[in-house]
Amino acid sequence: MNAQNSALPVKQFAIYGLYGDRDIIIPIDYKCKILISENGVGKTILLNALYAVLTSRFSGLEALEFEKIVITFPDHEITLYKNQIPKRYKEDEPIIREIKEKLPEKLDTLIKLSQRLTPEKLKNHLFLKYSASELEMAPGLLAVTSQ
Repeated sequence: MNAQNSALPVKQFAIYGLYGDRDIIIPIDYKCKILISENGVGKTILLNALYAVLTSRFSGLEALEFEKIVITFPDHEITLYKNQIPKRYKEDEPIIREIKEKLPEKLDTLIKLSQRLTPEKLKNHLFLKYSASELEMAPGLLAVTSQ
């Protein structure tokens, strides 16, 4: 059975700081895993989070409160911190509508920058400063609304 288990793609899945007070660590040592626990512990949340991470559908993690998710593979480990999850922008936000109207070709770049950079670095980025001047807005305000 050990030779068969070594072929498993994921060795462990863990969510730390779930709702600020729980760490859920699930070792995956067989091809089939049965989760049994009382209601409200986080079984469905855990499975949804695993699915979201493995399929790169990070929007499924936006509403979930957690510190980090760690997936352990046979030869490496991936840690995803909540603050690293790409944020989706909302089409109906006034600032997004204004950017789409005035700078439609820059919207995707601004979104990508806001996902990659800290608010401080974003505020000082030349592309953001240029875009803010075209929108007649302070770079700091555009940086905050982009986050």
